[in-house]
Amino acid sequence: MESPEANQAHQADDAKARTVLRTLYLKRSSGSWRDRLMRALRPPEPFIMNPDEPMDFPLGRWNLYIGGAGRVVSGYVNFDLVAVPGVDVVGDAERFPFPSCVFQRVECDAVLEHVVNPQNVMDEIRRVLDAWRLCAPGHAVLPSVP
Repeated sequence: MESPEANQAHQADDAKARTVLRTLYLKRSSGSWRDRLMRALRPPEPFIMNPDEPMDFPLGRWNLYIGGAGRVVSGYVNFDLVAVPGVDVVGDAERFPFPSCVFQRVECDAVLEHVVNPQNVMDEIRRVLDAWRLCAPGHAVLPSVP
């Protein structure tokens, strides 16, 4: 268990990170002429699809997408640290607000390198993933880091 001082420091770091990310996310969707010009002049971010990633996402099942920012991710509950359009649930990936065993598929795209403790995030993913121990067909964890 964390000491009160460590917990306060962690909360302060979370608040600072949320402020920085919120500013970044809002800039991405800003309609001001300066922000639109900067987006047009900046080269696009690399986007490489994983050829081994399953594309048979089950409809009507719970899938979790961690770190989706303002993207609309069809068939997933979009979870992020900052409340921006497109995000369904806001929170810290080290402490999900979900009960255990609710998701069939979890995708964590370029998030682990940004969290304080990646092992806590992986433990939370394991906790919320339905049938983690059974390794049933269709159940998957799809983490990626740059």
